[in-house]
Formats: sequence, C-alpha cells, structure tokens
Amino acid sequence: MTNKKQDIIIHSQWDKSIQYLTSQHREFKSFSNFREWDSITSIPLYEVHPYHAYIEYAKDIQSSLTGKDRDQWEKAMGHSIRGYRGVSDLFCMHSVPLGSLTTNPHSLKANHHFFKYNSLTRNSILDFDRIVELGGGCGDFAKFIINMGFKGEYAIIDIPEVLEVQKYNLLGYEVDFTSRPVSFKPNTLFVSTWGLSECPIPWRLEVLNALSSTNWLITYQSRYHEMSNEDYFKGFSGVREDIPWIPWDGGSKYLLR
Repeated sequence: MTNKKQDIIIHSQWDKSIQYLTSQHREFKSFSNFREWDSITSIPLYEVHPYHAYIEYAKDIQSSLTGKDRDQWEKAMGHSIRGYRGVSDLFCMHSVPLGSLTTNPHSLKANHHFFKYNSLTRNSILDFDRIVELGGGCGDFAKFIINMGFKGEYAIIDIPEVLEVQKYNLLGYEVDFTSRPVSFKPNTLFVSTWGLSECPIPWRLEVLNALSSTNWLITYQSRYHEMSNEDYFKGFSGVREDIPWIPWDGGSKYLLR
C-alpha cells in the first residue's frame, strides 16, 4: 500500500536537489569539478566524511592482502583528482592516508560495502554475471567494483541529471546507464546503497519486480521522511547488520543476500 503524501514529499525533495544540480551544471558548463559542487556534496551524492569505522576496516583489509590482490585493491582505493579542480583544498581535505596509500572517503565506504557483502554472505561480488545498481551516486561504487576485477555487465538506474555525472566519472568504464527498470537475467546482484530506501514505493516495486533478483546488497535508513523502511524491508530475507556511525533517520542497516 502506498502513501501519496509520502510520494509527494520525496519527489519534491529530489526535484529541488536536481534543479540546483542543473543550475550548477549550467554555471560550470562541464562536470570537471563536480566533487566541489554544493548541489552534489549537500545531498551528498558521494561520501565526504572519513568515518573512523571505515578507515579501521580498510586497514584490516589492507593487512590481509598480498601480492596481486594487494595491488588490485590499492588501484581501486587510490585517490584521484578526477572531479576536483586539481589538487584543490577539498581534494586535500578528502585525502586519507592509509599506510603508503592515499585514499578518500568514498573509496573507504565502497571498500566497506564490498568486503562486508563478501564476508557476511560468503558470496563474492566478482562471481556475479551482472550487477544492477539503483541510485548510483557519482558512480564511485561501480568504479570500485570494476577496479577490483569485476568482468560482468554493470548497469546503473538513476534519474537523467545524475546519470550525466556518473557518465563523466565512469568515462572509459563499461557501464550501461538507464532511467528505466531493467529485466531479469540470472546470476544478477541488485545493489542500492540508500537509494531504494529513498524512492517512492511504486517505483521500488516496479524496479524490483522487473529485475526479480534473489541476491542484493542494500543499505537503508530506518525511516525516510514519514516512510518506515523497517516496515518495508521486514519481508526481505538476508543478513542484517547495523551501521552505528550513521545514526540519523533512525539509524542505518545492511541487508545482504
């Protein structure tokens, strides 16, 4: 059952954000410094906080890897000036030392998602034939997964204005971009990190029913505006784990299968 008032609030919130993003794109005329746009950092469309838990988890992963696996991981974790005005103040603020490596908050979060899924489900993200991500942010998780060695199909479902940011960030990566639900294929992992839980219920159903995936990597906040995500996700099976350093909106959880 859907609540039209909730849907109106959600649409209104996103309409305002997208209008601001569009106005900044007109101002800057390209996405070359997209990580410094207020319209992107205020949502935020990528992680800007170097949470201690993400850093400590990354240190554990770093110490567990050797040889080619370590090299692959360091490539995925490296801090890039793409999206910044070169070595700007914000680029430096987002620089996080990790031994001999310099990383950033969005790579730290992607690392946590990737290895938490693998460890808690005893599956490997790299073994799926296709990944479909709903609400891809700036495309950073897709970039991390592909840089970790994923060879299958990758698709991102998002609104057109955000897709343009992702296309810039993922230039040179084989990713399909769409604003429509995608159909079923076997051995597909559905990914949505605080995306599905911010969508109106009818859109959630449309995407999930078309995809029919039996595996997912979902993070969700307990409530979004007046919507109870705890009620919505209670029918989903899988491993659940709290993300205690993200306390707003009633707290957040992993839901992994």
